[in-house]
Amino acid sequence: PEIHTLQTSCSSFYQITLSDGTQVWLNAESQLIYPSLFTGEERVVELCGEGFFKVAHDSLRPFKVKVENIVTEVLGTEFNVSAYDFTKNQSVVLVSGKVEVDTYKYPKKVLKPNDMLTYDGQDDGLRVNTVDVSEYISWVDGYYCFNHEKIEIITEKLSRYYGKRVIPDSGLIGLTCSGKLDLRDDLRDVLEVLSKTIPAQIETRDNYFLLTK
Repeated sequence: PEIHTLQTSCSSFYQITLSDGTQVWLNAESQLIYPSLFTGEERVVELCGEGFFKVAHDSLRPFKVKVENIVTEVLGTEFNVSAYDFTKNQSVVLVSGKVEVDTYKYPKKVLKPNDMLTYDGQDDGLRVNTVDVSEYISWVDGYYCFNHEKIEIITEKLSRYYGKRVIPDSGLIGLTCSGKLDLRDDLRDVLEVLSKTIPAQIETRDNYFLLTK
């Protein structure tokens, strides 16, 4: 089988159905490497960025998603994997079914629905928490939901999605906030909503937006 690479640009995400019937939603600025046909005893894809998977059930051939430091193995389920290179944390959020996550450095973790595993590759960097999964898969429907998220992570994600830099000044670094942004709006409108949540002011520069306290 041929090996294909699907790469999304900013301000867009893409949905694809693989040869086994598995559906994948690929978020902006992400890459999926997959075969034209799954052969052998397992189904393997590689991800850089963020993807939401609805895996077609096959009890004889497990489905594996590989990112830099972790491998997520399933038989049939729905889950989200995030492994952007701008953040050291990689995460797996389970919506339904069951997955097994191998970080190579720790014993394998089996997740149940509403579990979120985060891993930063360090000796003490593996955590499993119960979360509201809707916050982590809302991007599939065109929204970005965040709960007590750091401003620098929010602006980095918006920069990736819209393809234009959004930079918080030093007075905002480490500040957290919660909210919901409509990614179908243009970036300026999104920042207006965000600035009222922080609160902050928006300064427009030649090739980027600056958020100031």
